[in-house]
Amino acid sequence: MRADRPTEFGLLGPAMKALLIYGYMAAMCVGYVFVAVHTPLTLYPHASHDDGLYINLGRHLAEGEWLGHYNQFTLAKGPGFPLFLAASNLLGFPESLSRALFHCAAIVFFTIVLHRFIGSVLLSGLMFTLLIWHPVSLSVFTLRVFREQIYYGQVLILLAALAVTLFGARSNKERIGCAVLAGAMWGWLWLTREEGIWILPGVALAAFAAALYGYRENRLKVVLGSLLIVAATFMTTHIAFRSVNWWVYGKFVGVEDVEPNFVSALGALNSVRSGGVVPYVSITREARQRVYAVSPAFASLSNYFEGDGGAGWARVSCEAQPSSCGEIGAAWFFFALRDAAAKAGHYKSPSSASSFYARLAREISAACERGALQCSSQMVALMPAWTWQQLTERVPELSREALDLLLLRDPPLQFNSSTGTEAALGQVLHFLNYPKHTRSVDMPSGLGSYSLRGWYYRSGNEWPSIEIKDIGGDPAPFDVHRMASPDIAEHFHDPDAVDQRFLINAHCSEACTLILTTNRGDRLEIELGKLQKGEMTLGDGRVFVDDIESAVDPAYVATRADRLAEQIRVLILEDYQWISLPVMLLGALSFVVAGLLHWRLAPWNVCYLLALVMWVSVLSRVALLMLIAATAMAALNQTYVSPAYFLLIAACILSMAACLQLNRQARASSVDVKFAGHDSGARKVEATHS
Repeated sequence: MRADRPTEFGLLGPAMKALLIYGYMAAMCVGYVFVAVHTPLTLYPHASHDDGLYINLGRHLAEGEWLGHYNQFTLAKGPGFPLFLAASNLLGFPESLSRALFHCAAIVFFTIVLHRFIGSVLLSGLMFTLLIWHPVSLSVFTLRVFREQIYYGQVLILLAALAVTLFGARSNKERIGCAVLAGAMWGWLWLTREEGIWILPGVALAAFAAALYGYRENRLKVVLGSLLIVAATFMTTHIAFRSVNWWVYGKFVGVEDVEPNFVSALGALNSVRSGGVVPYVSITREARQRVYAVSPAFASLSNYFEGDGGAGWARVSCEAQPSSCGEIGAAWFFFALRDAAAKAGHYKSPSSASSFYARLAREISAACERGALQCSSQMVALMPAWTWQQLTERVPELSREALDLLLLRDPPLQFNSSTGTEAALGQVLHFLNYPKHTRSVDMPSGLGSYSLRGWYYRSGNEWPSIEIKDIGGDPAPFDVHRMASPDIAEHFHDPDAVDQRFLINAHCSEACTLILTTNRGDRLEIELGKLQKGEMTLGDGRVFVDDIESAVDPAYVATRADRLAEQIRVLILEDYQWISLPVMLLGALSFVVAGLLHWRLAPWNVCYLLALVMWVSVLSRVALLMLIAATAMAALNQTYVSPAYFLLIAACILSMAACLQLNRQARASSVDVKFAGHDSGARKVEATHS
């Protein structure tokens, strides 16, 4: 079904107009890349279940080690984002540049595809501008090294490729190519986040409508063939991932969150009611005691759960979700269970981990069946205990929160501080190809470069060992050059003291410590920021500092380009709403009006159908997050909502385009009917005269 595409060339020829359009898109992309590259990221190298995990897995991939040595982290989350990081590393691009380029590529592709159906250059240009500069991509919500950076781009490419495949292909080659792209992107998306089920309603709606159109136009086999290619490519990506895991780790397994035995074990623990239940908690402390008594497998984890490990997770839960204080919240129990199993030695391989979880599930299920435990299975095994009353009580509040989130009226302007020592940040920055980043709270003064010139003398050519450690006690990078010192030999009348001068270059914060130790055990420790020119004693030896040069690390110095980028970023975050809010209001109104006034024509308008797909996808994403927020964890936030922001803009523009097209089509139909009436009347008059 082809969309109604009006011509808007005016006085400009097609070639000139195309030049202006693509020139505008290129200029916007260059501007966005400039701002993104000069906007600092927040680095969390020690976030072993999030940012640090993706970086670690990406490093293994870049070094040709697949996902590294198997442990509880290896398959805890999909490799989709680590693959992106590995590609960025191998290309030599800073992570912020790779992210910006992917952002622009996804939105350019999405806009070009949808323009086939929208037809209006003005509406397509408005959509492109609102998507490319959406504040969520420049706000604190995505300025981290984690998978939400690329997730919305994957969604846009998937839906655009699917639209071409089902409704807008201009040749069989293009149709097949976009079908493969849609399947591959869908597979990558599914390996990036585990809750990809939310995209299914929109995809299913598009597939059903395409089949209906195909049946009407006698091309149903073509549509079904295209869908088969999409599905086959999607399956191929997962078979390939599992096959490599089988080759490397000895088991045909995917991401652990969907591994049957892990799901069964977590479902069994979530079903226990003995010992009481607490909202947003998978299994309470008291319930754990009951399960230890009937499950030897779970009892093997008791030292971890009732020791420092469990206490640490309980503190994290309490800080993030106060209602779970004293317990391990459901959002963190996923990871606590894995850590406990690894501590007990059950993560030697995917097979051993799977066998352990199968045994755990069997033991708890058997105890439930014989009445040793009171249990009640949940509708979704991975969810903790919840009630319909709990859900209905939270829905009104969460609905208001969701609407407020989608409007994104006041996005925060600030950046978060990074964490990590000099050594940890150094490794991460090397892998990420040194993007701009915020200062680490573990190095309050920020990094600096220090050059120390001086000399040491005790007797002959004796020389102390030299170390520099950061504020956390980890070794910091530095180099030492011993240099000729004929003046020292002459002054002390010691012909062996000929290379006692030194030049020490260090890359560290002023809180880093210089440590000099002699072979007699004499030791001198002093912070770099407290060093002064002059003499210090080291045992019965002498250390003299002739010169100190220091400079703040350029990574933290705001250049003119950085200041300009920040001004643009602040302008976007503060003023974006003045355009986006009217567009959203008009888009929603257009969708409703078009559906009511043209209910017969609307289902056969591709633009209206694609708008419906976008609206359904927005609602599906938000509904899933609301369900999780009402039953398990505080999932309703800007970070997780991010794909919905971009789909919402697309839904509004498509709705406006569909409304215009349907109005035009309705007027054309009424004119045809009017002329048909005139022709019929003329024939009647002619017949009467005859």
